[in-house]
Amino acid sequence: TEYDDKSFKSYDQLSLDFFTFLENEGDRVFYYAPGSRSKVSVKKSFNKVAKLTKEYCEEALSATSENSRNLAWKKVFGRPFPNYTTKALSNVNVSEQFIEDQYEMNLYGHVSIECEIRKNNLLEALLSNLLGEGHDISTNRKLRFYVDEINNIS
Repeated sequence: TEYDDKSFKSYDQLSLDFFTFLENEGDRVFYYAPGSRSKVSVKKSFNKVAKLTKEYCEEALSATSENSRNLAWKKVFGRPFPNYTTKALSNVNVSEQFIEDQYEMNLYGHVSIECEIRKNNLLEALLSNLLGEGHDISTNRKLRFYVDEINNIS
């Protein structure tokens, strides 16, 4: 194919072409998994998401500064992209942690994660009940995340 002899330097155009292909592919019932060639059902069409992601690729390709280009690629590939070292601007202690930095993703099953929202050690709500209702989580709350359900993990 067109990209067989390309290197990482072509990821930008490859990404744009890939999401353009997905946007225009139409609805699929299943795909074949790489390696095992087992059928993977499509539960929900992702043509609209592919279109939006293609637009992020176009935004990155047309960006005039490295910073705006990197921000656009983060929308496509996630927070750790591009993976490079930055200089500290201050002595701020960053305590935010991301699970994807700790563990590899396993895409072969279903895991449901829940979050308890507590104040003064009393349960106020579950995050899943607040999602989609437009409620904010007030300050001074303790959040406890846990695995609620695991299905089809091999």
